Formats: sequence, C-alpha cells, structure tokens
Amino acid sequence: MKIQVNNVGLYKIQVIKTIRLLGLGLKEAKELADSFPGVVDVNALALTLTTKEIQNFFNELKSAGADCELIVGFTEDIMEDIKAVMHKCVDANEFGVFGELVGAFKLALKNSEENK
Repeated sequence: MKIQVNNVGLYKIQVIKTIRLLGLGLKEAKELADSFPGVVDVNALALTLTTKEIQNFFNELKSAGADCELIVGFTEDIMEDIKAVMHKCVDANEFGVFGELVGAFKLALKNSEENK
C-alpha cells in the first residue's frame, strides 16, 4: 500500500510533524516532505505497518493539510479470498463463474503490479 502525495498544502510543518509519527527524525521527515509530489511506500521506509496503520497515517496526512491519495495494491488477504471462491466454484463444477474469477484475478494482479 502506498500514498501518493500531490502537495503538502499550506501547513507544511503539520505535514512534517505527521511524517515524524512514522519514527523518522526531523531531517528525514523534512526531506521527505520536500520531495513531494511523489509516492510514499511506507513499508519501504523500513517500517512494517499494518494496512490499518497505513490508512490511519494517510488520514493523519490529510488532516494535516496534505493533498494525497491512497494507492491500494493487491494484498495477500484479497488473494486468499479469491482462491477460496475459486476452489468453491471448482468443487461445485461452476466453470463459467470460475472463468470470470480467473479473469478478475488476472486483472487485479496486473493492476497491482502497475501500482508497485
């Protein structure tokens, strides 16, 4: 999951304070804020945050005044859900639905790869 930051807005100091919530120092947070517009891959910053924590950080950035968008990738949870449904279709001999799911799975995977 990534965050596209288009602009830090009028309250750059608030955005820097919010970035520091990730555990970055003042210098690193300021450098990151100065690098926008751009994409923030929160987990690439050597952090391991849950999806909910990343969503909370995104909401904090928006509250601080940043113009940003959440980029949702193709998560392991979604893959497991799709696999479970596919197995049910195979077990029920519903191959038409199975084909549709395979197509949806391939499209979601392609979109996920493009967002990396």
